[in-house]
Amino acid sequence: MRPAGKIIAALLLAAILPAGYLFLRNAGRWIIGFSTEANQGVVVIQLDSDPARKAKIVFRQAQGFPTAKVILTTPGQSLPRGQIIFFDNTLPPGRVIVEIEGHRLDIMKRAIVVDGIEHAWPPEYIYTGPLFLLGGTALGW
Repeated sequence: MRPAGKIIAALLLAAILPAGYLFLRNAGRWIIGFSTEANQGVVVIQLDSDPARKAKIVFRQAQGFPTAKVILTTPGQSLPRGQIIFFDNTLPPGRVIVEIEGHRLDIMKRAIVVDGIEHAWPPEYIYTGPLFLLGGTALGW
């Protein structure tokens, strides 16, 4: 390769790498909010960069959820209620599996899976036994 070709290749690489980094950095992060409403535990899951990816889950048989918001950025973070089972943010926003009150929530950009049942974003009002999963038009988002 000629010296001019090497310079052009280096300039292209120098332009493409920062653009790719910024794209991945702005892909968003998952936020999990905890609260109590009408004596029932509530979890709100949302993607900070995309308002359409938001769901509210009401744990009908759980009480006393602390009011807290956790922005998931690194593996090993703790939750005020439940635990993170799996965390992969290789390609943001990544995939997170949490277990709260015995229910498994698999959160990814294409869908949310609640106890093995997949729901596309935004999830509509869904009754799953002791849980209510609300999203989209059901909450007016």
